[in-house]
Amino acid sequence: MSSEKQRIKEMKAPDILQQKVAKWIIKADAYRPQLIALGVGIFISIALVFAFKYWQRVSAGKRLTELANVTDVFEKETEAYYKSREDDNKKISSLTKEISELEKKDKEKNTAKIETLQKEKAAAEKALKDKKPQYAKSSEAYLAFYKQNSSYPEGLTAGMSAVHIWLQTEEYAKAADVLKEILAHSKRIPFYQVEGRSVYISVLEELKKFDEALAEAELLLAASDEEGKAKAMLTKAKIQILKGDKAEADKTLAKLIADHGNSGEASKAKALKYLIK
Repeated sequence: MSSEKQRIKEMKAPDILQQKVAKWIIKADAYRPQLIALGVGIFISIALVFAFKYWQRVSAGKRLTELANVTDVFEKETEAYYKSREDDNKKISSLTKEISELEKKDKEKNTAKIETLQKEKAAAEKALKDKKPQYAKSSEAYLAFYKQNSSYPEGLTAGMSAVHIWLQTEEYAKAADVLKEILAHSKRIPFYQVEGRSVYISVLEELKKFDEALAEAELLLAASDEEGKAKAMLTKAKIQILKGDKAEADKTLAKLIADHGNSGEASKAKALKYLIK
C-alpha cells in the first residue's frame, strides 16, 4: 500500500470530510458567477466552515463518513462534467485544424467539405456553451441524507449542498422548499437564521413570491445584529420596490439612512431613493 493510501486510511472521519469539502469549495468556484447573481456566492463555503467548527463539539464520525460518501458522488459528477467539456474542446480544436488544412490545400475545391465541417464545429461550440453539470444523483443523495439527519449540522450542510446544486440548475422551487425546512430546523443557530434566510429571500425573489420574501425580510431584520440590520433593511426595501410599493420602500430607505448613515448600505439606499422618485 502506498504512503498516500495509508495516510488516507488512517485519517479520521472529520479529516476525510474536511479534505473533501476543501476540494468541493475549489470546484464550486467555477460556478461562482451564477451564485453571485443570486446574492449567495460565498454562503455555501461559509456554511461549511461554520459546520466544521460545530462538528468538533457535537458530531459523530459515522454521519461525517456518510456525508463524505455523498460528497464523493458530487465530485464524480463534477469530474464527468469537466471531462465532457474537455472532450468537446478537443473536438472543436480538431475540427478547426481540419478546416484550416483544407483551406490551405485548396479552399475552392474543398468548399463543400469545409462548409460541412464549419456547421459541425458551430454545433459543437453551441453544445459546449449550453452544457451544464448533471447533478441528479448527488442532489438526490444530499437531499436523502438531509432528510435523515435534519436535526444535525451534517444534515443542514447536506441540505445546503442540495440547494447549491439547484441554484445552478435554476430549480428554485426545490431550493425554496428545502431552505424553508432548514430554517425551521436551525432556529437556535443564528448563522442559518441570518445567512440562510438571506439565501431563501433571494430564491423567493427569483420565484416572484414577493409577499413571502417581504415576510422573511422582516424575520431577517429581527434576527440580525446591528451591523446586519442595515443589510436587512436594504433587502426589505428592494423587495418593496419589486412589489411596486415605492412609498413603503421610500420609508424603509429613509429609516436605513437615519439609523445607519455611516454604513455602505446607506449609500446604496440614497441611490435607490433617487431612482424611485
